Amino acid sequence: MTASTRRSDWRLLAVCYALWLALILGAGWVLSQAHTLLLELSLELRANPWVARAIRQTSLPFLGVIWLIFIFWLEHYLRIGVQQSTFLRRVVRAAGGVIGGFLIVSILRLL
Repeated sequence: MTASTRRSDWRLLAVCYALWLALILGAGWVLSQAHTLLLELSLELRANPWVARAIRQTSLPFLGVIWLIFIFWLEHYLRIGVQQSTFLRRVVRAAGGVIGGFLIVSILRLL
């Protein structure tokens, strides 16, 4: 391995983790908006107060666990992409998923 190869690997890993951080922050924001959507739906459907309280108290931990799993999965997914030279394609797929989630939640909140 030459010095220039090590430098380019280091730079690609730095880009990998910068994009990883941006994507997990974006996913966290989308999941927080999904939590707000669930609360709005429980109010809109005039759910029983017990049901609304159950949604409020269980949705945040449940969405938090989903976010935590996404954090670890995304780090593995992007890091393997660096090793297999499929990094760009994997970033586009992951970003598309986060943007798609944002669009779904936004559209549902507008309805």
